Amino acid sequence: MPNHGSAMRAGRDSDARSREGFADAKAEGDDVLHVSGVETLLRTHVVPVVVRGHRAARAGPAATKSKLFPDREIFRFVDHAVAGNTKALTDQIALARQLDVSFEDIFLELLQPAARVLGDRWASDTCLFATVTLAMCQFHALLRHYSPLFTSGATLTHSSHRVLLLPATGEQHTFGLAMLGEFLRRDGHEVTLGPFDTARGLTAAVRRQAFSVIGFSLSCDTGIERLAAQIASVRRASKNRGVSILVGGQVFNEHPELLSRVGADWTARDAREVAALVRGLVRTVDHNQGGRI
Repeated sequence: MPNHGSAMRAGRDSDARSREGFADAKAEGDDVLHVSGVETLLRTHVVPVVVRGHRAARAGPAATKSKLFPDREIFRFVDHAVAGNTKALTDQIALARQLDVSFEDIFLELLQPAARVLGDRWASDTCLFATVTLAMCQFHALLRHYSPLFTSGATLTHSSHRVLLLPATGEQHTFGLAMLGEFLRRDGHEVTLGPFDTARGLTAAVRRQAFSVIGFSLSCDTGIERLAAQIASVRRASKNRGVSILVGGQVFNEHPELLSRVGADWTARDAREVAALVRGLVRTVDHNQGGRI
């Protein structure tokens, strides 16, 4: 596989070819990626509240640590989203695909870091709330648009299991959960996405359905105690007494030791790691016939 950093630089000289190769998909994308006002804002739960405190105080642009897309490419992608330039976003993805970058890597190495950069711009007051909200709508729409291509051709080698994914109480960051849902659906799992309107609604859901895995997302350490209480409540109410609890988000990436503090079983850094972990978890659940992992 070529060096995609240099390949992306060379690829900018052939933007015309990338647009031509993407013409058919773009025709469909204009409709799919249109932001439909209030409905879309509600569906994406407005703007993700991304890491504050120590990350907000950090000087300079966000560090993305992408292996395939250098920072300048990610910043350019964010700028296109802020400008509402859907065509530029899809053209940039089309160019990556021409360079044989997989949708999995596009999701994890471009979309996810771009969402993080966008959140940092809002936290540092370099982007307005409304601007960040609409840009995040673009990212959610891109995720939905490319979902059929991402999940096509998957080879299922294990049983399907019910997975519930939701933000922790008070958490509004939902883009990572939506992306994780795509990875788990690709593996054949039945995925339900939160949040629920009330704590009672969540309790009713886990009493009604036997979820194998329940995953919570949290970005800021100020929500740790609330999450611990939420997890304890879910365990008490769960129809599946052996349910496995996953937690993720920036706060757990930076402080994995908080796993035991909230009473969860597992954590992972990104959707790829979670998907692999769930594959292992469900095999253990099957072997133990639903026993506690």
